[in-house]
Amino acid sequence: MDNRVFVFQLDNYEPAALYEAMGTLWRHLQLEEQFSNKKVLVKPNLLVGAPPQKAVCTHPEVVRSVLQNLSAKQVQVGDSPGFGSTGSVARTAGIYQVCSEENVELTDFCDPQTIQAPQTAKINSVPLSSAVVGSDEVINIAKLKTHGLTRYTGAVKNLFGCLPGKLKGQMHLRMEEIDRFSDYLLDVYLTVNPAVSIVDGIVAMEGSGPRTGDPRKAGVLLAGKDAVAVDTVACHIIGLDPATVPTLQAARRRGIGCSMLEQIDVIGASLDDVRISDFKTVSGSHSALKNLSPFLKRLLRNQLTAHPKVKVDSCTGCGICQHACPAGAVSMEEAAQIEEGACIRCYCCQEMCPEGAIELKYRGLGRLLR
Repeated sequence: MDNRVFVFQLDNYEPAALYEAMGTLWRHLQLEEQFSNKKVLVKPNLLVGAPPQKAVCTHPEVVRSVLQNLSAKQVQVGDSPGFGSTGSVARTAGIYQVCSEENVELTDFCDPQTIQAPQTAKINSVPLSSAVVGSDEVINIAKLKTHGLTRYTGAVKNLFGCLPGKLKGQMHLRMEEIDRFSDYLLDVYLTVNPAVSIVDGIVAMEGSGPRTGDPRKAGVLLAGKDAVAVDTVACHIIGLDPATVPTLQAARRRGIGCSMLEQIDVIGASLDDVRISDFKTVSGSHSALKNLSPFLKRLLRNQLTAHPKVKVDSCTGCGICQHACPAGAVSMEEAAQIEEGACIRCYCCQEMCPEGAIELKYRGLGRLLR
């Protein structure tokens, strides 16, 4: 695997600077030759319908710079949003307009096809969108954000969106433990096998990500062929130890990609020049429970993992959290109600809430150890 990670220091989303940075990446990685005469799928982060200034989705100008450098037989842009249709989410995020202006098809991720996972995966097969399966190459364009479950979401986590619709929720339900879920995210990454992974961190999201956190100018665009290496560099930039990020823990344990900074060839801006000392990160889920007895696991999980709590005064009763919950643990009265015994701590409710009305709260031992 190519261990180079390109770090472009950019103050804003000025199109000419983005086009130049992407052209540099294309030349160094010889992507023009790789994409020639191929069907290429561009996979941005289209979590929910939010305007670019909210830093929820991949910025449309980053997508545009990729499309303008891309010469291929056929190009599509697509994702499977957490809520809303691909078209409506892309319109709000500004990506629909870019696709129209660049004469590129925007495709919805539907019609799952189960395909065999590679031998390096822990699972036998993965259900992916037919658009993903039908492409020759995938360009992965993530957004640099915090995440209530996985601490950080970037290149590896972005490919979870290659699963259509409610399949993502079903996988949360099947893999409640963060270690199993992280292994699954890596297996999806290995199966999709993107040609290049790009992380938009020009304006990132800190705090209560991945939807209701705060936009934070980080001034970096990261890219490379190894998504694990790209995420490792991103974590170092925001002051997050990669060893505490479940997906990168799993990658190191399984020998997937490069998760050791000293083994990564960082090209471009010096990390000393782009590091952020006060980036607001989150604790994420706890991963040290897998070898315990069921009784101790339940007891400690209750103490060590955060509980989603509804801020009643902020809840509008829209029902999005109820729709997003794979375990059916959310009911609606005047405000959302979360049944604690049924909650699997996937935090999909917190991730999808448009009002930031669901917060993650620790209790007892969990508060002491944070």
